[in-house]
Amino acid sequence: QYEEQQLAMLRGVAQFVNKKNPDTKVDDLMSNPRQLHDYVQNMKINWNSIAEQVGVTRNKLYHWYTETHLRHLLGTPITKEEKKQMEQLIVAGIASREIEDPSFQHQVRIQLFKDKKIHRADFSIAFNNILRTSSIQSQLTQNQIDIPCKRKHKAANTSQDQDAKLRQLQDLLIAESTKLGLIPQPYVTDSDQILNHIASLMGKDKSDPVTTQVFPKLE
Repeated sequence: QYEEQQLAMLRGVAQFVNKKNPDTKVDDLMSNPRQLHDYVQNMKINWNSIAEQVGVTRNKLYHWYTETHLRHLLGTPITKEEKKQMEQLIVAGIASREIEDPSFQHQVRIQLFKDKKIHRADFSIAFNNILRTSSIQSQLTQNQIDIPCKRKHKAANTSQDQDAKLRQLQDLLIAESTKLGLIPQPYVTDSDQILNHIASLMGKDKSDPVTTQVFPKLE
């Protein structure tokens, strides 16, 4: 059972499809989400405009539709036997070192589920859970194989976020210093220093010794 906002997002997609295909009816598409998805698969969807119409972010709409909604619509549970077969393929991949191939996970999915609809999120969860088991980790260690994990990607994203915040602080510092007829030295790249300098600029006169030591006057 979908919540009110989820129904609104689904209706937004149906209305978009209806605009591009006037012979369809929104209510019919809503009552037949498989037919709606057939249209979605064969056309370019403007997720931004739909999100704006519904009143949600583009990311929320896109991920809800492509992950949660489609898993509910198309997903088929992975059986214990299939998980066992997946583990056997992973073990074989470790022995042959094929697991180091970036496309290995996709190859396993194609080999096991070429005739069965399995949502990619369900497959990824099952695959990664097997990878994390002590027996598989032991075999990876014995064969000196290092499989990049999502934590590394998360750390990279965190670093990018920190860089973005630092640039924002630098921009604010430049703006505040410009108001006082000063310009920051190029070496001011530490976020704590920047915060201190901004505080000094916003609370002191430009002739104050603290600010004039940090920023040269503009001629």
